[in-house]
Amino acid sequence: MRGVCVLKRNRTITQKNSVASQGGKCVGIVFVEDVEEGSSGSVVGGGEPLVRVYGAVQGLNPGLHGIHVHAAGDSSNGCASTCEHFDPDITGQHGGLKSEQSKRHAGDWGNLSVPPNGKASFEFLAPGLTVRSGDRSILGRSVVVHAEADDEGTYDGPNKALQQGSKTTGNSGARVLCGVIGIARDEECPQAKTTSAPFDSPERPFRVSMDRKGRLVSRFS
Repeated sequence: MRGVCVLKRNRTITQKNSVASQGGKCVGIVFVEDVEEGSSGSVVGGGEPLVRVYGAVQGLNPGLHGIHVHAAGDSSNGCASTCEHFDPDITGQHGGLKSEQSKRHAGDWGNLSVPPNGKASFEFLAPGLTVRSGDRSILGRSVVVHAEADDEGTYDGPNKALQQGSKTTGNSGARVLCGVIGIARDEECPQAKTTSAPFDSPERPFRVSMDRKGRLVSRFS
């Protein structure tokens, strides 16, 4: 099963915090799909749920930006209403993709690396989650991209505020982009007219851009 999340700029923060210096729309798209046991990239024999995450963003400042699954699929108050990081194991600890599962929220996805042009594509595997129904399903929840780098719970300096932030959010700063994960189409919708390639191959790098009217234009390269 596959989900899709269209990321839009948080309407509750200022433009300068979210858009790269050369300007342009701050947007993105994320696809998530279950990795079946025995397929390429799966956890062999462990039975641990695993999702493949891939997509693209543009308009972010260059550098690292924390990316997480948040518990609520609610954008009624911008990205603030998406609540805390999704934590089905109730660990209460923040980490990264390489952290032990008992020492991280399952929704902790680490960082996106954005080059100077503000555009980045990405693909990675995220353990401990599913798209299909169940306690670990991320369908109907939110993806949030932050303004700053996620320290993945590793801060060990003297600043007490940063110590506490490292344990909860990784000190990743303001919520810049967010969107709700919905069910992705598996084939062309009968009524839809599109010139873009079908979303049928996570192995091909995904690109996203905006047309002159500010609409999302997506394609595989």
